Amino acid sequence: MLAWVVVSLAMGAAAEPRVFALNAGLDVWDIAVADFNGDKHGDILAICADPLSSPVKKQLALFLADDKGGYPAKPTLVQALDPVVGALFTAEVTGQAPVEVLAASAGGCKAYGYSEGQLKVVRDIAFVSLYPSGSKEPAFLINAAVDLNGDGLDEWLAPMPQGFDVRNADALLASVHCDVESGVRTGSGMQISNRYPAYKSFALPNSKNKALAFLSGENADFAFGEQWGETRRFKIPVNLGDKWDTSSDMNDINGDGVPDLVVTQTQGTINLSVLTQVYIAKGPMDYPNEPTAKFESKGSFAAPILKDVNGDKKLDMVFINIPFGVKFFVNFFMFRQVGVDLQIYLYNGNGFGKKPDYSTSVSIAAPDGKEQNAYVLGDFNGDGNTDAAFGAGSDKLLLHAGGDVRFISPKPYATVTVPSFGVARAFKLNDNAAEDIVIIHPGIKNKERIEALVF
Repeated sequence: MLAWVVVSLAMGAAAEPRVFALNAGLDVWDIAVADFNGDKHGDILAICADPLSSPVKKQLALFLADDKGGYPAKPTLVQALDPVVGALFTAEVTGQAPVEVLAASAGGCKAYGYSEGQLKVVRDIAFVSLYPSGSKEPAFLINAAVDLNGDGLDEWLAPMPQGFDVRNADALLASVHCDVESGVRTGSGMQISNRYPAYKSFALPNSKNKALAFLSGENADFAFGEQWGETRRFKIPVNLGDKWDTSSDMNDINGDGVPDLVVTQTQGTINLSVLTQVYIAKGPMDYPNEPTAKFESKGSFAAPILKDVNGDKKLDMVFINIPFGVKFFVNFFMFRQVGVDLQIYLYNGNGFGKKPDYSTSVSIAAPDGKEQNAYVLGDFNGDGNTDAAFGAGSDKLLLHAGGDVRFISPKPYATVTVPSFGVARAFKLNDNAAEDIVIIHPGIKNKERIEALVF
């Protein structure tokens, strides 16, 4: 144990990041990271909007990395956007790197590519969809575009009333129906909502096209084959009783090339109950009727994350638990802190154990109003173990090293002076083994700022 402490301290000193404070000059709502200029460094692209302006002022702020992997304090360039833009995503639309960014609305999208020091429109693609238009809080869609048919161009899924249209920059390739939940409310006006299932793509044996999976609260719908015309449905065995909310995710947990299914049900508020069920696939799109593993939490919020904790190329279950009880409220109101329990279940080759393999507790700063505490998991020192970063106080981010007998070190190996409230994400900004951290502050204090922590 002493040897581990010595090693971790040595690695911790080397793993302290360079911190870059970026100012976009307008409210930052979301970011994307990609190599936009082809120099093999990760660049940071922010979607900015002033929600109080009319029409809403929107722009892209691009921060290009320099040859040492650093970032400028002000944007390298700013590109004004049409106020109608509501959703953005990165995609390869020209067939040649670097990647483009697409700004979409209900009437289509414009693809911007970096060239000669500017973001220029390389394609203007007209189509009708249910992408949001005129949103005051535009966002980047995560993993929205992928090359589904191996032609070197990315496809994307545009939301439609009964499902998605599969498109690329040149054509509509298919229309796929799936489980879309729509609703309407009337009062002083009319509010129409559409809840779409999460979607994933995955390779199928002997198929040129990647298959598509659509994960709603009740069904896993699959579309595959020529023009995605073949379909299959797995009825998720969930208890959709009173006040239950359900979410699903799909990832290859055991590394066999076939995606597995994770379903989480949440019920209640104060008397909270969370049930997570894992279904290890028997084959492509084939799941057992009974879950392979089951995790239940009562009296606490339990958010599951799939992460390779121990570097064995298998995904483990990480639960971030926030218990609700007398201690929670005392800490929240008197000390402005929240206790967080981390529980880790390692994949053992067949499933997961009944008890956590690791568990530890940390205290984080209590949020206020729209604030949320910045936290993120990732390998920040490049040793193959999962580390953790948590906000503390109002201006600190604590870095905890992975590899401890309780999953992460009980004490932080480094303290970084950055705002502790916001959205923190792990990215690969350079080609070293470690992951990096980018923090934004949408709708709260420091909303024009971005912090890049480069390891």
